[in-house]
Amino acid sequence: MIGLDAVVVLGLIAVIVIGGVLAVTRRPAVPRITDEHEHEWGQWEVIKEVEVHLYPDPDEGRDLPDRIDGVVRRTCRICGLPQTKTVRGL
Repeated sequence: MIGLDAVVVLGLIAVIVIGGVLAVTRRPAVPRITDEHEHEWGQWEVIKEVEVHLYPDPDEGRDLPDRIDGVVRRTCRICGLPQTKTVRGL
């Protein structure tokens, strides 16, 4: 005859095993993306550089730009929304 303690121990072991199996096989819920979130922006990436020559031949023929402008972009980590801007004087 099985004692009451053995039944309780077997029941606890069964609950732990079933809980572990359910935790491993359960997929995490995909978060819903709405427009009502605060954007988490990534780092700026330079996607285009433009050399600007303001004055004709100021550097005695060495063809150095007076200024380098750039177009930079970053994206939101949550929704993937891109944001671009032009930066003067990189």
